Amino acid sequence: TIKNGILADFDYGVMLNNGARHNIVEGVTAQLNQEAGISLGHATFPEDPNLAPGEPVPGYQSGVDESILRSNTLISNNRGVWLLNGAKHNLLRGNLIGATSEDAVWIERAHENLVEGNDIQVTSGACVLLEGAENNTVRDNSIVDVGEGVRISATTQGPTTGIESTGNVVRGNQISDSAGPALDIDTSSQNELIDNVATLVSSS
Repeated sequence: TIKNGILADFDYGVMLNNGARHNIVEGVTAQLNQEAGISLGHATFPEDPNLAPGEPVPGYQSGVDESILRSNTLISNNRGVWLLNGAKHNLLRGNLIGATSEDAVWIERAHENLVEGNDIQVTSGACVLLEGAENNTVRDNSIVDVGEGVRISATTQGPTTGIESTGNVVRGNQISDSAGPALDIDTSSQNELIDNVATLVSSS
């Protein structure tokens, strides 16, 4: 359990790396972190701090599963939460995420996660970006003043470019003041958009 306290001006506020399962991150304030407030699924950093972590092979499964991120305040980070490398069955609930210079929540090649009941405000990128992601659920979130609402697309970088996002459900979200589309599906199929409400959107 990682609970309470302020994590400021690191690369990552909290990192759950290879094989880290059944964890709770609660009540943490993460701010001004260069990569993400909370990250799930990166490869383990090497013991030598002068070496950067190697890029995992395509299809790598991190095993970062079944963790709970709740009631955290993630402000002024590059990204709020970043899930990748097959991280699955994780829950993001009741977090405040704001003022991110990129996407508030990036689900990149991660599956069967639930993003529910979060308050997401003032992002330069998407509120939730799913790339190469399968069977995730994004529901009942409050989304205000963002670059884009929820975007479902294929992967756009690295050796895994072009992997579609499929089987995702976006339900019951309230989206307001989005500069880009409130909901966007690009180069992906078999996803569901249900009972979302969008107002004051500057795009489609």
